[in-house]
Amino acid sequence: MMGPVKGKPVNPAQFTPFRPAKVLADVGGPRSFTFVPADGELYWAHWLDESADRVRYLVVPFSPALLHRLEAGRIDLREALDQPRLWVVDVDHQGSPVTAVRAALEDLPADELPVPGTTLAPTPEAPLRVGGVDGEGLARTVT
Repeated sequence: MMGPVKGKPVNPAQFTPFRPAKVLADVGGPRSFTFVPADGELYWAHWLDESADRVRYLVVPFSPALLHRLEAGRIDLREALDQPRLWVVDVDHQGSPVTAVRAALEDLPADELPVPGTTLAPTPEAPLRVGGVDGEGLARTVT
């Protein structure tokens, strides 16, 4: 069971539609991806947790330059998540946001966040780990 999140609740509809534009990691489903909701801005969603009825993502505003640095492995996942604006968004299994909380990275449980140094460009020394599952960093565009 996913616990409550410290922060300010906001309207989850602002993240609709919550559909991957570019999947950066796919381990049993999209785990890290960019998306563009109705406001037209680019966001990055990264899997945090899930329960029987919801999937929890960390969501931050993103830019093409930041995306390029993340894909190239020049910044790690935690650095990419450390943005001035961050939300914890719970999505139902149909892909609809059901709750959203404006939060701060430092207020989230450190043991649930990506381990410092983990990148989307896995190497033999530092394989990609998403939610405790080893996987390949697969970048592909979803249409």
